[in-house]
Amino acid sequence: MLDKNKSIVIIQARCSSKRLPSKVLLPINNIPIIILAVKRAANKGRKIIVATSTHPSDDRLVKLLKKEKIPFFRGSLNNVLSRFAHIVKNSNPNQIVFRLTGDNIFPDGNLLDELEKYFNKKKLEYLVCGKNSGLPYGLSVELTKAKHIFEANKKSISKFDKEHVTPFIIRKHKNYCFTKYKNFKMEHYRCTIDTLDDYKLIKNIFKHVYLSKNDFTLEDVLQYLNNLKV
Repeated sequence: MLDKNKSIVIIQARCSSKRLPSKVLLPINNIPIIILAVKRAANKGRKIIVATSTHPSDDRLVKLLKKEKIPFFRGSLNNVLSRFAHIVKNSNPNQIVFRLTGDNIFPDGNLLDELEKYFNKKKLEYLVCGKNSGLPYGLSVELTKAKHIFEANKKSISKFDKEHVTPFIIRKHKNYCFTKYKNFKMEHYRCTIDTLDDYKLIKNIFKHVYLSKNDFTLEDVLQYLNNLKV
């Protein structure tokens, strides 16, 4: 059951990726990618829910989530927005909702804390840490409120809006970017897992930066990337 007074994290994940099928199930340090994503996002105590689909291709993912006792919801394969709306349908309208993706394993509770503090301080309705943030591609996080997800789900018409969750919200409330790390200028590094080469790079990062309980910091990752000759 969700605590209506605390922020929650929804991680969208599916196994039908065309470029790297079932990538969220690939192992890093013998741990499936989706489990790493969940553990890192939850390491400061936030409630995590995985939003996946009812498509048969996601049956293996659901089996894994059940085994690990990770909460999940299965909904439309292509209408990801509707999955989010269902998850927060009984939430406080002003509850903060984080959106992450299952192939994005670097954001952790510390980064989420920073973002939530900034979000509340600036009294925002939407915030993104992604493009133009100064951080590597893949260290992407979005924040909004449950009521905006309700509205977006009700009013969105295009397939693009439904697939990408937040475009309607961005158009209405403006695209505010978290720029604390702007001067790092590390956008050219890839910390997502979209191809086999990405996967090999991320495995290498974890091999060198790994600490107990996978609890390495953002600074550890950035320092390692800066030391790479790329």
